[in-house]
Amino acid sequence: MIGRECRKCGCTDLSTCIDDGEPCCWVDDALCSVCHDRLADTLPKELAAVLAEIVDANLFVSPGTPLGYPATLRLAHFMPDLAERAAALLEEAKQL
Repeated sequence: MIGRECRKCGCTDLSTCIDDGEPCCWVDDALCSVCHDRLADTLPKELAAVLAEIVDANLFVSPGTPLGYPATLRLAHFMPDLAERAAALLEEAKQL
């Protein structure tokens, strides 16, 4: 496929990333090998940190209510930035 562009760094078929002296290749139609490797290295750590922050903030479990729906509402209501970051990291993880 010609005309691809990496969704992370913006490299293209004509302007590739260079990693350890070698040009990147395509992992999928919108992700180069350099960005894929970086995501695979950092994403689990970032996601773990965000989830730990949610648990530390006592927003993940709502005592006396069923798990899931109320906890999601509380997190999104009280910490929208954290909720958005967690959602973005989960989407990135799905794309790996």
